[in-house]
Amino acid sequence: MLKEAKKHSNIQVKHNITTSEIYELVCNAQINILPTFQATGIKLKLLSALFNGRHCIVNSPMVANTEMESLCSIKDSAQEMKIEVCRIFEKEFNLSEKNKREEILLKNFSNVENARKLIQMIWNHE
Repeated sequence: MLKEAKKHSNIQVKHNITTSEIYELVCNAQINILPTFQATGIKLKLLSALFNGRHCIVNSPMVANTEMESLCSIKDSAQEMKIEVCRIFEKEFNLSEKNKREEILLKNFSNVENARKLIQMIWNHE
C-alpha cells in the first residue's frame, strides 16, 4: 500500500493520528469511502462520517440492517467505487441532503433522544 501511494502526489498515508485529526479529515473530505467486511451492526466510523462529513460511499455490509442505506452510495466492488468517486467528486453536498440526513440520523442515533427512551423505559418498568 505504501509503495503504491508513493506513486501518486495526491495520496498520503497517515498513521498514528489523533482523534481530532481524524475528525478534521472526515469533515473536510468531499467523499468518505467506508468499506467493511463484517456486517456486525452499526459502525461508529459510518455514524461519524454521516454526522460530520459529506458524501459517503460504502459497501453493502456497512449499511446492512441500519436504515442508513438512503444516506450513502452503496457500491460493492472496487471498480464500482472508483466510478462512483468520479461521478460525485464534484457534486455539491447541499442543504437538502444535509437536512434529510439529520432527520434520519437524529431519529435513530441522537444521544438526547436515546437518553429519553432509556428514561421512559426505566419509568415504565417500575
